[in-house]
Amino acid sequence: AQDVHEVPDIDLRSAMALAADRDSIARQYANGMRDVFEAVALLPPPPGFSLMAGAIDAASQHHVERIYLHWLAGECDSHIVRKQGEDAAQNVMAAAQAWLADGRGAGNLDADPAFAAWDGALKASGVNPGTTADLTVATLMIAETWGTPRSAPLFAPSRAGDAAFCETMAHYQRLSASPSAVRRLLIANDQIDV
Repeated sequence: AQDVHEVPDIDLRSAMALAADRDSIARQYANGMRDVFEAVALLPPPPGFSLMAGAIDAASQHHVERIYLHWLAGECDSHIVRKQGEDAAQNVMAAAQAWLADGRGAGNLDADPAFAAWDGALKASGVNPGTTADLTVATLMIAETWGTPRSAPLFAPSRAGDAAFCETMAHYQRLSASPSAVRRLLIANDQIDV
């Protein structure tokens, strides 16, 4: 066992593996982001999707909402479990499942008064699905950057200003591997002990 108040005697991935059964973010560290890459494959972005756009269009907003509900309905949010308990997390997950089951999650949720009321009630009671928010952002970042010029600064920051390099890198990413293949490569690279 490890204590956050003491100097660890294991690396970060090993520490995350210890918590993977009770924390969704820790599980992503332990399994090479498998769940996030699966969400990217299951919920591909609409044409023209960009988080960097000045204004988000309705299709992009719906995409973000679908990913958010995917995570929130799929398992108890571990941040809610830690802060408010398993019952509160189960209730939030059940409500998210209802949004998906009856099709209410198929439109613009921000424009739905019932969704706004539910969101307001969660906030008023201090319930914060923080893990769901983190997993939503991770899913969106991978979906938006892999195989695009925007990924180059992540891998080659010194070349971020070189548009030709960024385009070439994006092209080679698309040719070299799908997002699921990248996930497998990241896991393999992480396990190499040099």
